[in-house]
Amino acid sequence: MRMLTRIIILTLMVSFGYTAHAQKLTKEEKKALKAQLKKYRKNPELLRDLTEESDALREENRELQSRINQMESEKSHSSSQVAQKDRELMELNNRLLDAQEALRQKNEEPPAVMTPREVETGTHFKIQIGAYEKTYIPENLAGEDMGLESDGSLQKVLVGKFNDYQAAKELKKYIRNIGIKDAFIVAYRDGLRVDLDEVVAEEEQ
Repeated sequence: MRMLTRIIILTLMVSFGYTAHAQKLTKEEKKALKAQLKKYRKNPELLRDLTEESDALREENRELQSRINQMESEKSHSSSQVAQKDRELMELNNRLLDAQEALRQKNEEPPAVMTPREVETGTHFKIQIGAYEKTYIPENLAGEDMGLESDGSLQKVLVGKFNDYQAAKELKKYIRNIGIKDAFIVAYRDGLRVDLDEVVAEEEQ
């Protein structure tokens, strides 16, 4: 019986929000507590329901805290993804600047290069410096020496426009020397990309 009384008192204190460091109870609070104690002594099922409700609330609180922790983790992951995209965009901008600088240096020499305005039809060559799926450059930022092409979800970035294959090879060498190691030559015929090996073989005949 004493054990039941202790449980009842403890449960009531929890339900009223009291702790070991709570202030001294007022007369009204003591009276209400005694009334509740008397009620639960007469009907232990009410005490059981109160205990179950208290357990359910604690479980709900644990679930809410778990959801909060999960949301904070997702937020941190999203922030990390944004930072990664910012780094990729910065890297792409740096590569474009390097490619434009290489092209400027190349234009200071007297190679057999034709400007984009002179090359309208026929066969010509460009240097592709990258293809990106989620980092897009607006079309209005592409100057005369840079081209942008869409291929499905990819955006291809190209520089230069040459009638002479050897001139394109020279620019490719410059671009690779400044750090864009995966730059390569692509061939076009009447505005359409074609197989480079076939075009080179035709020119060598």
